[in-house]
Parts: sequence; C-alpha cells; structure tokens
Amino acid sequence: AIQLLSALPAVNLHRASQWRPVEFLAGLSYEAAERPREATSAFVRAEALARARLAHQPRDARTLSTLALIHAGLGDVDAAVREAEAAVDMNPPRMDVVEGPHNLFNLAAVYVRAGRLDEATATLSELLSYPNMYNAVRVENDYLMRPLRGHRDFQILIEREKARSF
Repeated sequence: AIQLLSALPAVNLHRASQWRPVEFLAGLSYEAAERPREATSAFVRAEALARARLAHQPRDARTLSTLALIHAGLGDVDAAVREAEAAVDMNPPRMDVVEGPHNLFNLAAVYVRAGRLDEATATLSELLSYPNMYNAVRVENDYLMRPLRGHRDFQILIEREKARSF
C-alpha cells in the first residue's frame, strides 16, 4: 500500500461522501507497517491539507470528519473527538444518508483511538441499525476497528448484526 500511495501525485481522493488526502492514507499505511515516524509525518502533511480546505469550506463535515481521524492518528484525541462529534452534528445520518454514515463511522473510529470502546460500540450499533453502505463484516474487518475485535460488546454486536443480515 505504501508503494502504491507513494506513486500517486499529491491528490485528494473525493467521493460524494468522503474526502481523503493521500497523505492520510499513507499515514494509516505507515502506522500499519509499524513505522511511527513516517506515519506522524504523513498525518502532519494531511493535517495541513485538511486545515487549508476547512479555511475555504468551514462547514464541510467531510473534511472535518477526516481532520478528526488525522488528529486521532497524531494522538490528539480530545480535538479528534470534538471534531468528529461536530461533523456528525453538522451532517447526521438522518439528514444525509450518503455522507452521514461515514461521519458516524469516523466518530466510532475516533472513539476507538481515544480508548472509549463502549462509546465506539454504541456508535457502531447506531450505524448498523439502519440501511447504509456499512455492514457487520465491513465494520469488523476495517483497520480502524481492530482494537475493538477483542471487546465483548463489539463481538456481540457484530454477531447479532451478521445473524440479522443473513
């Protein structure tokens, strides 16, 4: 993943529901490869891009939600929680069925980084309670949710949702 991301120009990946700078994805890749210095450097570059984007679009929940993940990657979990909660408040799933679920997922990921596993599980329970692009298998296998895999309530949620969907 790191080689593929390194080959890309400095771009931002856009979808209708998400905005992700390549530097953020590189940070996650370096983190997964246990290369913390490179991860931090990539997250710092991603933070600068997100802040610049927010300077022009201060009410962009997609960017604020990504900034929350970036701050979580940098270890600033207090800022990350504030930003992720604000992104969900700006664009909740009940108001936007495309972008809202991503913001809710990102909030759960930030709670995981903050060590707030019960809140992360409750947020994921809400996310999985209505039709959207997330399902139990996707959530269970997502890199950002790996610390939850041993959490009892998370496992109960995933098993319940898998049984409900089949």
